[in-house]
Amino acid sequence: MPTDYRSIASDPDRLERNLENSIRFHTRYADPAHFILELLQNAEDALRRRGRDWRGSRVVTFYLSDGRLRVAHFGEPFNDADVQAICSVGETTKDLTDIGSFGIGFKSVYAVTDRPEIHSGAEDFAIERFVRPVAAPPIQRDPEETVFLIPVKPCGGPSQAEITAGLKRLGSTALLFLRQIEEIHWSAGDGHSGTWLRGSNDLDAGVRRVMIIGQADGVGEVDEEWLVFSSPVADNEGRHAGHVEVAFRLVPAANSQGHRIERLTSSRLVVFFPTILETHLGFLVQGPYRTTPARDNVPDKDPWNQHLAIKTAELLVSALRWLRDREVLDVGVLRCLPLDRTKFPEGSLFAPVFEKVREALIHEPLLPRHGGGYAAAKRARLARTQELRELLSPAQLTDLLGADEEVAWLSADISQERTPDLREYLMKELRVDEVRPEAILPKLSAQFLERQPDDWVGRLYEFLGNQKALLQRAKELPLIRLSDGR
Repeated sequence: MPTDYRSIASDPDRLERNLENSIRFHTRYADPAHFILELLQNAEDALRRRGRDWRGSRVVTFYLSDGRLRVAHFGEPFNDADVQAICSVGETTKDLTDIGSFGIGFKSVYAVTDRPEIHSGAEDFAIERFVRPVAAPPIQRDPEETVFLIPVKPCGGPSQAEITAGLKRLGSTALLFLRQIEEIHWSAGDGHSGTWLRGSNDLDAGVRRVMIIGQADGVGEVDEEWLVFSSPVADNEGRHAGHVEVAFRLVPAANSQGHRIERLTSSRLVVFFPTILETHLGFLVQGPYRTTPARDNVPDKDPWNQHLAIKTAELLVSALRWLRDREVLDVGVLRCLPLDRTKFPEGSLFAPVFEKVREALIHEPLLPRHGGGYAAAKRARLARTQELRELLSPAQLTDLLGADEEVAWLSADISQERTPDLREYLMKELRVDEVRPEAILPKLSAQFLERQPDDWVGRLYEFLGNQKALLQRAKELPLIRLSDGR
């Protein structure tokens, strides 16, 4: 049985309040195609309400033709509460919004239309003057289908070409963090079209591999894989409030059948869909951050956003441990981390990510060692040359340095030539010393040399022979082994 639309429309106090709020929110969307993302999020929410066991279609379609956009999905049909919500705006006085809320997010469609129609379950209605529901003639559709009909304004709004441009901007990120929608299809009457498909495999609790393929005009074919880590978050009252997530881009590894993690050159914060906030991280960050309705601001002083940033930092450290335990935490992963302190100043939203990662790398074995395994920064050294790294084993290095616990060389992939940014971070922020041949020479005591086997002493001769600048100083060392082993 459909909702009594007249009872909603005839409430004068509610109508006056919502008209005022509608005008206020209507002006907040800088991108006229923003409504496309909001409708996708509404579809995601509706599909989630179907439950895990539902086996119906998880496709969302956009069809633009003859001045009208048809959007359809197979999520849970509208109920009376949904009708009330979609005809209400800004019932709270807050300036920030939870993405996907019918009361605010849906109102972005009014940049495009004056009279949207909704056909879902037993409901067939249009919305006039932002908040007034009126009955609309039923349309032909699948009984399980929800359809939005959005007539494009003839003037005063975006053109059909601008809406098409908005559809073209749908990319892999539009699907990456969604959990319910598996396919997006769009087409425009002028022959433009695009298709995006998402698949995922759970690798562990809170870890999944996401595959996205697609093709769209102006984009060509896309085939992407991502490694996504996720952790649930609760609000102040302990209720589930979504997930914080980090996603690493996977690319085929050279000379291998496997994949490696590649640093992103740009990474805007994702609140289901990208915002304008650059995180300066080499991976994507997603979470239920509070934003302005137009997503043009993510307040860094908002307590909830600060809480999510801390949770994101904790998740990232857990992700590093997971990668380490599977021996895939390599230099490529480290280069994705926050390395430049100037981009994470104190008080900035993601400063906690910089600090928590730094502390973890100092105290936990998360840095790849030369020869395999991992070391904490406080027990690691950089070798200035490959020859030095090959000459001294961790046990010998520990002995020479007089350390109480084993000290290990870090991976040869970390060097001034290959990874100058990472090397600087290790030395400046993690206080990892770089050992040079001239620093080792004075430590080659008679007692140390007596403990070494003959073949190693031979390699030491060869090493010193290649260090012409050290030859004169080396003559002062007790390097000639006697018959008694001394």
